[in-house]
Amino acid sequence: PFVEGIDESNKKVLVFAGFLHDIGKGGDQVYKYYTKPDHPQDGFNYLIGKKDYIVSKNNTRFDFKTWLKAQGFSDEEYRLITVLAGGHTLFGKNVLKPWRKKEKHPHELFDDFVKNLELLASQACYNNGVVTEQFVRMAVLISAADLYGMNPVKITFPIVCVELPEIQNYVPAPHQKEKIMYDVVNPEEDC
Repeated sequence: PFVEGIDESNKKVLVFAGFLHDIGKGGDQVYKYYTKPDHPQDGFNYLIGKKDYIVSKNNTRFDFKTWLKAQGFSDEEYRLITVLAGGHTLFGKNVLKPWRKKEKHPHELFDDFVKNLELLASQACYNNGVVTEQFVRMAVLISAADLYGMNPVKITFPIVCVELPEIQNYVPAPHQKEKIMYDVVNPEEDC
């Protein structure tokens, strides 16, 4: 159900975010692909330009912003790709794992997920740090694709309907009828 309602223009964004989601496992000339737990943050930093992504032994730097602009993406789309790729583990880390351990109520876990997305969006100067329903759907899709790629099993989570400010449609949730309002926090510093 999360793919429903995603604008056609954002489908290309999703493809590139999916393509780049594990970029943090490279770029440092250290090839330990499966043992880099900080790869989401590293990938975010490579994509946003806070950290150099080295592509050769002579320290040639790859500029993701220039490359994505050459693919026809706007500045805002480039920032969205950066946030989606950098946050690709957030749903599994902030929602699924703690939920399976029954650490918190699902509403609190989903709140944590959204707050972390807001933080990344603010850091990337994407949409003034505002997280929309479409953005949340896209982030869940990237996370689900990553999780399914590692372990192809059915992923279920009892998320209730989510109502975000200025959004008319709700993220549907099986077996629940309640709605939750998430406060959207604007970043304190301008991008």
